[in-house]
Amino acid sequence: MRDPNLVLNDVLDGLIDRDTAKKTYGVVIKNNRLDNNATEAARKWENEMVNGLERKLADFTNDLNFDDIPETAITASKMRILDSVGVAIAALRRNHVK
Repeated sequence: MRDPNLVLNDVLDGLIDRDTAKKTYGVVIKNNRLDNNATEAARKWENEMVNGLERKLADFTNDLNFDDIPETAITASKMRILDSVGVAIAALRRNHVK
């Protein structure tokens, strides 16, 4: 996570607003000052949520069997991958991508 004091500086400089500071960086600013207790609580909650989601995703993928995936889902996934590769290859011809 980004240093809360740097986030505070960004808010004070008008680069981001307080809502973005809290939602993106877990930094709570009140009266143009860093609220350390609220920031610590917000970051702890965020960390617990992320860890919980990672654990659920790991459990889900651990139990996943390729044979259980419907053929339509596999075909749709292949098409999206091929489409992404095609777009990436086409973009290579653009000067701003090189």
